[in-house]
Amino acid sequence: MVDEFSPLSGIIPSYRFEQLSEFANSARYQLKKNNRTDSQIITVQKLIFELIDVYFEDKKNEAIAELEEEKWQEVRYAHEYEYVDIYPFANESDRYGVHWIFIGDDSDLGDIPTPENTDEIDALYDILEWLPDNESDEGFTDAEPYEYFAALTLSLIADVIRMTDEFDNNSERKTLSFFYICDIFLKIGKSAMFMNESYLEKEHEDKLSEVLSENLTLKGRLDELMGHNEKIEIQQKKNIDKAVNSRHKKNREARQMVCEDWALNRSNHRSAMKAAEYYVSWLEKKDYFFATITVRNWILLYAKENNIKF
Repeated sequence: MVDEFSPLSGIIPSYRFEQLSEFANSARYQLKKNNRTDSQIITVQKLIFELIDVYFEDKKNEAIAELEEEKWQEVRYAHEYEYVDIYPFANESDRYGVHWIFIGDDSDLGDIPTPENTDEIDALYDILEWLPDNESDEGFTDAEPYEYFAALTLSLIADVIRMTDEFDNNSERKTLSFFYICDIFLKIGKSAMFMNESYLEKEHEDKLSEVLSENLTLKGRLDELMGHNEKIEIQQKKNIDKAVNSRHKKNREARQMVCEDWALNRSNHRSAMKAAEYYVSWLEKKDYFFATITVRNWILLYAKENNIKF
């Protein structure tokens, strides 16, 4: 993603890649019809890549934890004088005592998603359910999956434009740039395909919802003829709207409280997951109820945004 490129109005060099303008126009159409702005799109693009980084790190940590448990089982059930190779772990001492640290590499962890074997599109698909809990006024609110794929498509298009400029200005990098551009171009096509599929799925859901709504309307008329009071349905809709607004407000409040407290007391927590487990109970005492992975993601994103390392 290049800072100079406007997601909604940046110039697309169609003379070099004819389809690039088609992909860009399709993505822009989906975003413009929902009144998304350049600033919002850029914020969301940044969030997508931050969450993808968290996703890969999460998968790696899960694999390390599983492998560590397997090694502990080997050690636990080994004979007294039997040597057990604990690689890819090693012993380390700190103020908490002696524990294992991972000293291997990704090849020791089996078949896990990594930046080398999983592209941004597949990673985004896997983390779509994370995005609603990380919505903000600066980015998207109440967004549909196809909007996130549209934002990713425009980010990849910006990469192609940047690489095209390097292709033109640096003759020594022509071959490398060309192959890199082709790779990104394939990703753009894939991202646009996911965007279109997500949009069609949403359209299908909307039509189904419309049919159900019509059925409810007919039922309402029948109920009215039978003497039922329409005020019940009106009140139910108000309750739903109120619940939705309350959820977004509680999300923001809970996230702010957790991040502020963790920033002051982060030395008390050995990892983001341990901190999340603590803050889930901490929030429950304040009548806020969130999943551990949601709270963990808040902490990881806050640490990333503020350059805080564990």
